[in-house]
Amino acid sequence: MAEQNLPHIVINGFVQSQDFQSPLSVRRQTAPQRDREEHGRQLLAKVAALQVHEQDLNAQRAELELPQQSGLTIAVDIVPKNSIDYKTFEWKKDGVELLSVVEGSAADTVTLFVPDGKLTALASRIQDYQSKNYRNTDKPANANLVNAIHDIRRAAFAQLWTDTAAMPADEPTWCQVWLRKSKLSSSAVRDRFADLAGRLGIEVDPGFVTFPGRVVVAAKGNRPMFENALQLLDLVAEVRAVPPTAAFFLADLSPEEQAGWIKDLADRTTQERGRRTFRDAPRHGREQRPSSVTAGAAYGRLSRCRADLGCV
Repeated sequence: MAEQNLPHIVINGFVQSQDFQSPLSVRRQTAPQRDREEHGRQLLAKVAALQVHEQDLNAQRAELELPQQSGLTIAVDIVPKNSIDYKTFEWKKDGVELLSVVEGSAADTVTLFVPDGKLTALASRIQDYQSKNYRNTDKPANANLVNAIHDIRRAAFAQLWTDTAAMPADEPTWCQVWLRKSKLSSSAVRDRFADLAGRLGIEVDPGFVTFPGRVVVAAKGNRPMFENALQLLDLVAEVRAVPPTAAFFLADLSPEEQAGWIKDLADRTTQERGRRTFRDAPRHGREQRPSSVTAGAAYGRLSRCRADLGCV
């Protein structure tokens, strides 16, 4: 009799049962109550420093002929970790947008985009924490939020690098740049970023991939270039590495060039008692870069989503 798979038959003694727990239920450790006057004063001083930084950014934008009053990106450290729902920072009335959350060893770092002049939205909540109580209690207003805020500062490149791969250094590298979509079309967002980033020395590939609220492009630059884009442009939400793909070898190389790569690998291959080893490959003249024809392949894990999402 042929073997059959019978998934409806369960053999007792080889399985363990656990009570169901909804993934929507999250147990949070509440931040301890701080000295509301002193804690509020320290946080307001940091917000004031960011307002000065915002003015400096607008002056730099004017010198580079970039759009002024484009807002800024800030980082907020939360202690204890996961002690609040980070979506509470989505203050849509003020245009404040949650960009990313990076988990650290002692704190979670929340990265926010704040439109020009809207740091007052954060300052007013801190001021209410200092001077007002929640309804008819002794608990400060906005206590859950403000007690959990450990630090407020301008965002650094590390906060928007959300990949496990190494961050780019001084040598130009192809990266995925996730852009805020706002109210523009995906192509308009890509074109606007290409125009503005080009003034900072960043090369942007013609292709793009669209996700809800985000437009992803492949861009080539070094770390200082991407740091300038983060500070001076209002479009960057995240930056990730571009994983290598086989598109360079299968689509960009001619058969003759493919044969050269194969021969190079064969020449570097040695056999030692049934074990193959390879010497490091020298750098070739041809550069591996995202293909503008098949842009999705340049984004590694994003390429599988193109057909489902109807990406360009």
